[in-house]
Amino acid sequence: MQPQKRFEPSVEFCPDCQHLLKVEKSRTRRLVTLDSDERVTEVVKYCPVDGLRFVSESLRSATPGRSPYSYDLIVRIGRLRYRRHYQIVEIQDEIARDGPFIPRSSVQRLC
Repeated sequence: MQPQKRFEPSVEFCPDCQHLLKVEKSRTRRLVTLDSDERVTEVVKYCPVDGLRFVSESLRSATPGRSPYSYDLIVRIGRLRYRRHYQIVEIQDEIARDGPFIPRSSVQRLC
């Protein structure tokens, strides 16, 4: 079994006060991209002195907050819908051909 990808903030020390950051929480979440549907670990750290929170920049640049679907997948769905005039079922089939299965209701919401 392949280990889960781990997304952590790139900083170890608070940029304001230089104190060592501590882990506030870590959670497993789903990340769906054009190529994969996998479980990843997201780590949130905080500064114990001033309470600032830090998250992974790479995960935030890959997906909107609280959404398992990546920006590249959302863009692909939008292009199929509005440039090629695909119907929801056609988009679902196109994405599933080369990547993960996405339920119709999710495809419709992402359009």
